[in-house]
Amino acid sequence: MPRPWKHPKTGVYYLRRRVPAELVEAVGKSEEKVSLGTKDPTEAKARHFAEIYKLEERWANLRKGQQPLTGKQVQALAGDIYRAKVAEHADDPGSPETWRRLAAADRRLQDLKSRTSGKPSALRMATGWSEAEAVIRARHGEAVDAFLANKSA
Repeated sequence: MPRPWKHPKTGVYYLRRRVPAELVEAVGKSEEKVSLGTKDPTEAKARHFAEIYKLEERWANLRKGQQPLTGKQVQALAGDIYRAKVAEHADDPGSPETWRRLAAADRRLQDLKSRTSGKPSALRMATGWSEAEAVIRARHGEAVDAFLANKSA
């Protein structure tokens, strides 16, 4: 039975699991190590089981591969990401200048979208994406992928 692993120097407990061979490439490493955020052995055991469940669920999703989403699922995920972003900025929303730059970038993206909508391009032919979609993917793709990788099914 797997048990929490105690770091010898810090005393903090961790979940350590070997990544199944078929998932090493997708995960990008051969071992998963997750801090349980406690030095208390009783608390570590409780958190360990919860983290094992999340890890196994994530691996199951990786085994299934990409699944098409319904419009309702996309809206629900957008709401989840929105709530996470609001919580992230709750204590320190950042400077007005930062938000002005983001709003200007969004306006430029909307302009690019309207100028290139439906027009043939080498990018669209090669990838199926419009220029605007490519910009969106470049700007937000990694964060969305990370969010989805950690999202329960």
